[in-house]
Amino acid sequence: MHTQGTFALKQLLIAISVLAIFSIGTTNKSFAELDTSKLSIIQNCEKIYPDLDKLGREKFQQRHLYNKDLRSCLKLYNDIAWGSTDPDRLERLASALDAPLVTKIIRDRTSESEGIPKWIKDDATRWYQGKERDNILSYGIRHMINSNIIPVQQILSHSITCSDMICLTYNDYMTYSISETNKETVVVKHTVQQVSSSLLIVSDQITKKAKSTEFFQINKEGLVQETQKCCIYYQFAHKVPLEVGSKVNSIKELTVTHEILFRYKDIQRPAFIAKDSTGYYQEVIDKETGIVLFSKNQDNIRKVTKTATLTDTNAFSKNIRIEYEDMKIPPWFRNTVKWWSQGQISDTEYILSLSYMIKNNILRI
Repeated sequence: MHTQGTFALKQLLIAISVLAIFSIGTTNKSFAELDTSKLSIIQNCEKIYPDLDKLGREKFQQRHLYNKDLRSCLKLYNDIAWGSTDPDRLERLASALDAPLVTKIIRDRTSESEGIPKWIKDDATRWYQGKERDNILSYGIRHMINSNIIPVQQILSHSITCSDMICLTYNDYMTYSISETNKETVVVKHTVQQVSSSLLIVSDQITKKAKSTEFFQINKEGLVQETQKCCIYYQFAHKVPLEVGSKVNSIKELTVTHEILFRYKDIQRPAFIAKDSTGYYQEVIDKETGIVLFSKNQDNIRKVTKTATLTDTNAFSKNIRIEYEDMKIPPWFRNTVKWWSQGQISDTEYILSLSYMIKNNILRI
């Protein structure tokens, strides 16, 4: 009896052991599959991470915009565990990936949105709760600016204090792409290096073969000393204010004929069309600053057309800067975000408050 009882007990223990091993094996397999998926994301993020240091956040996001793991990587980079050397680093990063991110990736790739996307509100909610860092809130606000949810033109506008003079200040720059029939395109960048009774301009000209730099001065009337005997008028910015009928001194004498909205990048700028008496030369002049947005000179005798297109300037955006190193978010703004996330203030009220704070440098993103 004792022998049979012992044998039966051994069989029972073996059976239990087999079941336990099977159960553990099944559980580990499921966990391994999940872990492999997360590990793949973490490895992808580690692979592209050097680009973040090299390019900076904005260019990094542009380069990897269509990387399927971009949003996950941005989340991991902001997690305390990312820079950790602890043995459980991978487990902690894997845990940080549990929140659903697919919707956010799709939204981030949309250039314009109707209303405030849900992911922005979710990020803001976690921010005021202390679960996200400042740059997560900042990222959502920048998306709203780029998507025209926050009225960009209202933020970018700045008060004109110039009266009957060239409206440029220290460190303003204007970059133009200059094209001429049967010639290679030239890039010219004009930078205001010094301001006194006149403006010292540094002009960098870049072609495929070479780069050259020259310096010249213009007075506040817009005159450039070309030779000891003669002056010419500066072609890229004119005295303001202007109105329909105003005379404009450029490489030719122009008359302002009408007002338009001219698209510069993603912004519609109020502008004037100014033409010479023949109509073969014309300029599009920014109404607020007097900066030339576009010019076209058509020579029908030589059958040559020359154009200058403004491709970049900092003169339109003095009141908004993307601050990657020096973000400024007032502590009391957490209450505003809290009220908005809880429905105590509307989307419109939240957007207006953001617009006001950014324009007045209360909030730097």
